[in-house]
Amino acid sequence: MTFFKELQRRNVFRIAIGYVVLAWLLLQVSDTLVPALRLPDWFHSGVAFLLILGFPVALFLAWAYEMTPDGIRSEKDIDRDRPATPGSGRKLDFAIIGLLAAALVYFVWESRFENVDGMAADATRSELPSSTNTETTATEVGLDKDRLSIAVLPFDNRSNLEEDQFFTDGIHDDLLTTIAKIGSMKVISRTSVMEYRGTVKKIPQIAKELGVTTILEGGIQRSGSQVLINVQLIDAVSDEHLWAEYYDRELSAENLFAIQSEITNAIADALSAALSPEEKQRIDATATNSLLALEAYQRGRRLMATRNTENMKSATEEFNQAVELDPRFALAWVGVADSNHLYSTYNRTIGPDSYAIVDDAIGRALAIDAGLGEAYAIKGLSTWSRKGPDQAEAAFKQAIALSPNYATAWQWYANSLALDSGRMNESIELLGRAAQLDPRSSIIGMNLGTAFKSVGLYSRAERQYLNVVEQNPDFAMANNSLINFYLAEVGRYDQALYFALKARVRDPDNLRYLNHLVNIYLGLGDLAAAENIHQQMIEVDANHRVVNAADLWIHLRKDDPDRTRAVLDRLLPKIPDRPNI
Repeated sequence: MTFFKELQRRNVFRIAIGYVVLAWLLLQVSDTLVPALRLPDWFHSGVAFLLILGFPVALFLAWAYEMTPDGIRSEKDIDRDRPATPGSGRKLDFAIIGLLAAALVYFVWESRFENVDGMAADATRSELPSSTNTETTATEVGLDKDRLSIAVLPFDNRSNLEEDQFFTDGIHDDLLTTIAKIGSMKVISRTSVMEYRGTVKKIPQIAKELGVTTILEGGIQRSGSQVLINVQLIDAVSDEHLWAEYYDRELSAENLFAIQSEITNAIADALSAALSPEEKQRIDATATNSLLALEAYQRGRRLMATRNTENMKSATEEFNQAVELDPRFALAWVGVADSNHLYSTYNRTIGPDSYAIVDDAIGRALAIDAGLGEAYAIKGLSTWSRKGPDQAEAAFKQAIALSPNYATAWQWYANSLALDSGRMNESIELLGRAAQLDPRSSIIGMNLGTAFKSVGLYSRAERQYLNVVEQNPDFAMANNSLINFYLAEVGRYDQALYFALKARVRDPDNLRYLNHLVNIYLGLGDLAAAENIHQQMIEVDANHRVVNAADLWIHLRKDDPDRTRAVLDRLLPKIPDRPNI
């Protein structure tokens, strides 16, 4: 009998296959249980090491021993002239089939979330391989050429004057917003395209990373009272121009909106994108006739996107200036509502006064433009904060129906459902849609991480948070999520302290991050450091709820019941926490 036949007879191949499948399953279970049970990091590596060592041992035992009707017997005690027991092979076959079925079930379950994770994380990792073949196909770049989708790359500032860069960015932002009104197209949001400013990447590669089939690029030059804009629409598959145009107009808000309307309609024609009468009307509308109001609105949008405490405060001032310059500027009123709600929420000061400002701004925006999806989005967020997700759902759905390319509406709607454990999968799917529209958005990527954590995918949540930090190191909120993750899910004070210090540097007056530092130092047993941070919190806002909360933790540690009760009385009733928005 040949050696190969002897391996078959002794079921060595079956044992090898079964061992590999079982080892893979055990590694997946270990990957899930390590963060869930707060086991040390080396545990998972130890499991892998033991499984690797066990493989040759399993093969040796399969060679040296054999299953018989009388039990497991040493090979030397078995009569070689007697045929091998067929039943043992069949039992091993059934065992292998069972293990493969279990692996398949796990793979299907995991892939349900992997697709969503990839929408935000893969875009930061994927690179299109360079190719000398000029006839790149849609399949090669991973695109569906029948899908209507576009990314508007940052425009070049052709005047080369630093003060004109903001003007160029503002025109780019407004044009992107106008194109996004085409409901039949997927339009990538601004935050995801801005990193391609000055890029040397080729169009197919950019399209691959952003998941689109067409790219719009161009340049702007402001010269005295004139503005010159040139744009070209490019097929991402063939890297060929589909349409190009050059505009030379007198600089005015009315002319800028007219150019945006002409470009958007030309794109729709070039791509045969259907436009409803309502979409046509919104595309052709002039949002404001005041160039100064438009510029203030654009500044407010940039500042608010950072989610930095001081910047959001400045954003409210810019939006207020915009509506003062043009009280009929509906989107600026949405900015007033957005910035006031976010600033108050992030600083844990939202209450009746804040809601009054937000409600008034929403009402003014909808009175000017009843079809403004962005206004319904902030209406949904405000309603959810006070009345819960059920009361807010109608507003969120209306926002998405009116502005299907507004990633923030999908994000806020998803966050509202995240508090309902029965709708967690639906929340993740909505976040996935938001990530498609804005794959480089730090806040959406962070929310995805929180969603994964909520359903027990702790390793995936950690990777998602770390991806966001790597992609945008200045985004303090991602550091905050990692702080919460390491404190609540892993209990690693060293890692939590590292990210808390980073968050504090990037947003020094944010009381949430300072409160984290108090808790971390108390966990590390450094009471003096905790009290020092608490004193800094008092200097920011002595009466703030979070400052009192930090005071409570410190006096609980000091075992001071009288002071603890006094602080606790100041804290109640508490304002419930909401997911980051």
